[in-house]
Amino acid sequence: MSLIYFDIDGTLTDWQFTVPGSTVRAVRRARENGHVCVVNTGRPYTHIDPHVRAISFDGYACSCGMHIILNGETLLHESFSPEFSRMCVAENRRHHILVIYESEEGMFFDPTMPMTPYLEHSHDHFGKTGLPVDGDIDAPGFFFDKFAAWATPETDVPSYLAFLKEHFDPIVRGEGFFEVVAKGFSKKTAMDRILQETGIPFADTYAIGDSLNDLLMLENVQHPIAMGNALPEVKSRSEYVTADVTEDGVEQALRHYGLI
Repeated sequence: MSLIYFDIDGTLTDWQFTVPGSTVRAVRRARENGHVCVVNTGRPYTHIDPHVRAISFDGYACSCGMHIILNGETLLHESFSPEFSRMCVAENRRHHILVIYESEEGMFFDPTMPMTPYLEHSHDHFGKTGLPVDGDIDAPGFFFDKFAAWATPETDVPSYLAFLKEHFDPIVRGEGFFEVVAKGFSKKTAMDRILQETGIPFADTYAIGDSLNDLLMLENVQHPIAMGNALPEVKSRSEYVTADVTEDGVEQALRHYGLI
């Protein structure tokens, strides 16, 4: 029995949110073979596309370690308070930041800031999946689990990064893009908990990813695997580089290691 972690965007799905048929077959075959398959993602659980959840996984490590579900049981779920969330909204506005706030309740946008094509695409796509996308971030009870942030030309990036590091463990993903989670949480912390719960030896752990926020995941398994479409830094720190997501990369990787 092995423990296999999968990123979503760029790994299980392409950038049009499509899951290749070969990926569905490969994950299901791995589970049939007795392996534990876990999604390890920055997304909250409700933000995972229904057709991804329909593949059927044994567990979900969501929101960069802030929400863990294993065999249908919630092991952990952390959120920020409404008071703290209001402070963050004010700071993000003060720093002229474009934001997507994320929680199990939905995806939230700041109506005082412009909608870029990417934000519009996210709003439309996730809205079509049934996820609430038009919530009011100025409502008294608003709260979030994590958020994604993009600097604008008006942003003092060093000042903003200092604010983030004071209150969060931000993941700097390049070009003024930050993924922001609570201190002490990461894809690694979720993996530590899942490894403890399953009792699977570390020697039998695998992870497949493609981007900088997957590095912690890849560094904390015996067998780190990069997608063919992964960033160069991710490939350089992996044991095996498989094919692109659209070229049956997940299936190729699982077959390479004899997991299917």
